[in-house]
Amino acid sequence: MNVNKILIMFLCPKTRKSDSHERQQDSDHVDMPRQHVTSRKLFCKPRCIRWIQITKEKASELPSLSMDFGHEYMEGDIKMVEFHEDYIDKAGMDLTQFEKKQSIRAPPNSPPLEFIGQDECVFFQNLVCSKNWVGSNGVRPLLPKSEGGGVMLSAFQSRLTGFGREMSTDELQKVNEQRLNKTYWDGEAALEVLKSTSKPPLTASPFVRKLLIGMNNEGYWNSNHMAVQFEDVVDCLKVLYPSHEFVFLFDHSQGHNRKRKGALDVNNMNVSFGVGDTQRMNWSNEEPPEESTEGPFNLSVQERRKRRSTQLLDEYVNNKPKTKKELTTDLQREGTVSKDDRRGYTVKEMQKLAGDHGIAISKSEQKKITGWVGEPKGLLQVAREQGLIDHINHHLYSANAKKNPDGTLNAEKSLRSIVGQCTDFQNELTHLQVMANELKVQVMFTPKFHAEMAEPTAAEPTAAAIKDNQEKKQKVPMMDEIERLMKKFKTHRCAFDFDRGFLMDHGSLNPTSHTEIRELSS
Repeated sequence: MNVNKILIMFLCPKTRKSDSHERQQDSDHVDMPRQHVTSRKLFCKPRCIRWIQITKEKASELPSLSMDFGHEYMEGDIKMVEFHEDYIDKAGMDLTQFEKKQSIRAPPNSPPLEFIGQDECVFFQNLVCSKNWVGSNGVRPLLPKSEGGGVMLSAFQSRLTGFGREMSTDELQKVNEQRLNKTYWDGEAALEVLKSTSKPPLTASPFVRKLLIGMNNEGYWNSNHMAVQFEDVVDCLKVLYPSHEFVFLFDHSQGHNRKRKGALDVNNMNVSFGVGDTQRMNWSNEEPPEESTEGPFNLSVQERRKRRSTQLLDEYVNNKPKTKKELTTDLQREGTVSKDDRRGYTVKEMQKLAGDHGIAISKSEQKKITGWVGEPKGLLQVAREQGLIDHINHHLYSANAKKNPDGTLNAEKSLRSIVGQCTDFQNELTHLQVMANELKVQVMFTPKFHAEMAEPTAAEPTAAAIKDNQEKKQKVPMMDEIERLMKKFKTHRCAFDFDRGFLMDHGSLNPTSHTEIRELSS
């Protein structure tokens, strides 16, 4: 049987609900990244320890196995058949009686490979308390007005490690010996989360991390927390499974998709030159010859030569308000605001704090004419160099362009949309991918609107199952009876949507049931 047919059977085992950041309308091109991920996983799957090889004679004796779902090959003079472990399991057979190996189609002498899924989920204190029951006497329990405290859970999961692999004291000690006197690759993230770039000794398994969310608690989960946990997990895997290679699967959440500094990112580019963080799309730092006409195409030759270097003028802008970042720096320097303060101050609050402590809230700034030598080129110049716009009518283009009557973006006039379709921009590695390359592991992003592309042991369905179990634990008496009445009255169980006398007056409920409801609501 064709290898692709066998592997695709277990590539998309189940369709699950996708998160809001994986909706189809959030991605202009869904099928292309899906095909890319599929081809990469097809290439990697044979290296996973998930394949069972038995003789064809033995396989034919097992009625639950079909040769159509196996790969036949010869081992010397013996006919063999290879099955995926998921097919053996679905056939109702005991996996423990078989030895799992790499596929016979894996590249020779290739190390075993394992896919590891990751996801985050928030569990709230009053998650299942948004609706309540009304007793026969009209009494109901107090309904919480908020969801209560929330705990953020970030977990890694795989077939090899299970969900959030527990680690013994000896294993933690071995990992800590390897981490001794080492620093995090992402020093800025470590400094933000741990207040130090040095790797601390691990006291618990990093495969599951918890965060009590809230500005007055432990803050909120972001890309810095993800970077620190990711590196901690990689350190553990290298010690626990030194012979394996690992591929991490992430979705397209904001904490995973962050671009690295200096990356090609249209969102960090302005229309004109001189503004932006995209370092690789700059003009040369070398001053061009006097007779050169090089420079921004939308300037005349005289203007290009005149504006090669930034020119400071004799004029000043007085009483220019300081930015929030500048006010924060001044307040932290004076000790008014701590660097550990997680409160989100508004600009007005920062200005009031600065005024109360004698810190100026405005500044004088010398006017200048920005030059283009050594500066970022800007979206307009990049699009012109690639021949993607009508340079004669360049004034018709803008950063995001106007929206069509149906609310969609007019992509033909949007410079961010035009430049963003360039191969270099689309293939730009994220911060996590660059970090993974340095740590000698791989990172793959499951395409938007295709959450089913995650591994069967990915963390997304586990989080959903935990929440579902949390809700099901809130059992109430006589649930079967109420479900029957719910169907008869064609309503649901929200107390606000049916009559107060629903449970009290219906003849099918006995006095014992009334007592149970009163006890539940008191």
